[in-house]
Amino acid sequence: MAQNLIPKDQRNRAQNTLNELIKLIGEELDYPATLVLIRSGSEQSLVDTSNALHEGRLHLAALNGLEYGWLKQQSRGRVKTLVSSHQETQVVQYEQLMVRKEITDIGQLQGASVVIYKDPSPSLAIYLRQLEKEFGPGFLNNHLVPVENGSRALQAVVREKADATIVDLYTLLRYRHVFPGQENKLRRLKRSAAFPLAPVVGEEQVVNQLRPNLWRDVQRVMTQIHRNPDARAFLDVWRVRSFKAPTKEFEGQADEAAKQFPLNELQAARRR
Repeated sequence: MAQNLIPKDQRNRAQNTLNELIKLIGEELDYPATLVLIRSGSEQSLVDTSNALHEGRLHLAALNGLEYGWLKQQSRGRVKTLVSSHQETQVVQYEQLMVRKEITDIGQLQGASVVIYKDPSPSLAIYLRQLEKEFGPGFLNNHLVPVENGSRALQAVVREKADATIVDLYTLLRYRHVFPGQENKLRRLKRSAAFPLAPVVGEEQVVNQLRPNLWRDVQRVMTQIHRNPDARAFLDVWRVRSFKAPTKEFEGQADEAAKQFPLNELQAARRR
C-alpha cells in the first residue's frame, strides 16, 4: 500500500485494520498475503513501483487513483486494475479550495495566506500550482508552515490563522467526523478536476505465476469481502463500502486524471 493513503493522524489504527484485512484475504485464498508500505507521491516512487510489480518483488499495490493513471502511462499498459474501492455515494475524488464563509470571491485571495499539511497528495501540490498559474503570482502567495494533517489545516482556516487551504474529499470526510459542525463555517470556493478513488493494481501475468488463476481468485475474494463480518472494521475505518471489479468508466477516469494533472507539473510544484 502507498504510504500517502494512510493519514498520519490515524496511522496506527489504519495499519492495524489493514493488516487484519490482508490476513483475512490470505485465509480466504489459502495463500499467504503480506502487507508492505511503499513510497509514493513522486515520479521516482512510480518508477520503483512499476519495476517491483513487473519483476514480482511486489504483486499488488493499492495507491491513489491519480497515481494509478500515471502508473498506467509509465508501464505502457502492463499494470491494470484488480479492484477499485467504492463508496456509497461518491465515485470520484477531487481537491477543494476551502475558505471561511465570509470569503465569497476568488479575488479576495490575492496576497492571501494558504496552509497545507505535511506530505500532501500529488494532486494537492499540482492543483495549488494550477490555481497560482490561473490567477497570477499574487494569488495565495503567503505560504504558511505546513501543519500535521488536513483537519488541522481546515481548523487553521476556521480560526482565522490562514485564509485558505486545499483538501481532498477523504480529508473533508475525516474533518466532519473529528470536528462535527465546523464545516458550516467554511466555503468551497473552487474544486479541481476529478480523479478516481484508490484502486488495487498489478500485472495479471506476474500474479498468475505464483499460482494459476490467482489474479481471478483475489478479485473474487476482494469483491465479496464486504459480506464478511470480520472485514467490517477495515471498511469502517477506511470509509470503503466495498471493492468492485474494474470498469471501462473507471479506467477512463484514471486516464483523464493523468491528463488533467500532468506528472511533469508535480516536480515543478514540489520545487516551489
